Amino acid sequence: MLEKLNLEETVDKGVADDTPDSNSVSQEEVDKVFTQKFYLQTEEAVSLQKSYVLHLDKVGKSLVAGMSGPQVHVFDISGSSLTKTHSCELKNEAGICGLRFLHKDTNVFLSGQTCGSIFLHDKRGNTIVATLEDTKSGSRKPFTAFDVNANDRVICVGTEQILHDVFLLFFDVRQRKLLGGYWESHEDDVTCIQFHPRDPNVLASGSTDGLINVFNISQSTESDALDYCLNTEKTVQKINWHQREKGGDLVSSIMDTNDFHIYSAEDNQLLTGFSRENITERLLRNSSIDCSAIGCHSSAAKGIFLMAGSNYHNGECLRILEYSDQELHPRANFIGNHQIVRSYIYEENDDLYVTGGENGIISLWNQQQTKTDEKYTAVERHKSHHNVKPY
Repeated sequence: MLEKLNLEETVDKGVADDTPDSNSVSQEEVDKVFTQKFYLQTEEAVSLQKSYVLHLDKVGKSLVAGMSGPQVHVFDISGSSLTKTHSCELKNEAGICGLRFLHKDTNVFLSGQTCGSIFLHDKRGNTIVATLEDTKSGSRKPFTAFDVNANDRVICVGTEQILHDVFLLFFDVRQRKLLGGYWESHEDDVTCIQFHPRDPNVLASGSTDGLINVFNISQSTESDALDYCLNTEKTVQKINWHQREKGGDLVSSIMDTNDFHIYSAEDNQLLTGFSRENITERLLRNSSIDCSAIGCHSSAAKGIFLMAGSNYHNGECLRILEYSDQELHPRANFIGNHQIVRSYIYEENDDLYVTGGENGIISLWNQQQTKTDEKYTAVERHKSHHNVKPY
């Protein structure tokens, strides 16, 4: 069942190059090929300390943001404005390992903490209404990632390696109790978990052991549930499900090496892969050591889009590449970015991007240019409360 992918190793030439990163072509050429332009509409500095925005989720006009510390912030989005409605400090100093709104009850969202807790928040009363933990062994297991399935019945949580075991734990959302777990399919820390967006029984997990496992959790045993396993031979950082234009599913993954892979879920094969150098070239930049893959999303038209950028000059370069015909093509450029982005979400209905990053700032972007007297400008930064920079 284990399929080992024979991927050609690439050498990151940027490691030996001390040249500051810049565009590999003229700005005019960049503007020509990155045909979409996203402009900064508003920003919110959500931390008074040096704390990253690592997690974002959105449903309707509600947005939640999770920091590198134990803080969760809730916002309302109205047009191009962002208003904080609530902040929550979780119970200890452990970091946050994920945030998710429920699909059917948009007043409830979940936050996971690395100390081994999942919290159910009701944003109507700004309260935590339940806490899910596994204490059967006498102590909580360290959590690393989680997701909730398409019908909001099951939460799956991944753990760090604990005495040579790595767990996928399953909780019942309604009964708020532990259902059971898997512990034979991964050999090192789980890094990411993604339920299938339409089938509540299908789950993909990624790990530092290099494996992407796909399960059908309706089966009674772990061995029966494991449909297939892909060995990327690299640490898997992020995975996403995508629907093929002609039917069927694709699975994308981003590695710790900033490689980007696309797999076919039908035959469990690697369709194509892009190295960090490949991505740098398609971003029209010249230093691969500075460039990184941030995340991936789909559109309703079944397009696949990769957000990537350069860390040089405080993340000034932030762009979207579109995957089609087994190639990455320039798509969109973000004008006025000034932080290294660590998380983002895309709202297709409003054609709106929300980004969060290492300066503790949440930014809203759309294609409406906000000033006409300057070529590439956006609204002034809006700082929340206290008027203090978080960096």
